[in-house]
Amino acid sequence: RQDIPDLLRATDISILTSSYEGVSNALMESMCVGLPVVSTAYAGADELVTDGHDGLLDPLGDAPAFAECLLALLADPATRERLGAAARRTIESRYSLEAMVEALLSLYQDRLRAVRGARPRP
Repeated sequence: RQDIPDLLRATDISILTSSYEGVSNALMESMCVGLPVVSTAYAGADELVTDGHDGLLDPLGDAPAFAECLLALLADPATRERLGAAARRTIESRYSLEAMVEALLSLYQDRLRAVRGARPRP
């Protein structure tokens, strides 16, 4: 579908209640359009979301705490705006094409320096 960004922008909060997912494309897409995200703190979500900075992470298995977090965020438009803007900046700084190319180039350069340093000198 080509309208996913528009559909996401029509919502107030993106929610993920997985117990395992890895690095979630759904979270990334939501963050990319500037949505605040609320996710369970499964291994993988914490690679994308910094709790309280660009989203909220709640403990696995604590449905009442998750619900309280959502209700508090729904009642606080300023916090939703702040978290959503920070989420977009996170995606732009870590996962944009430019950031990914730069990280890959840096990795190759580091590896090349290591290989060159390991060669015996004539």
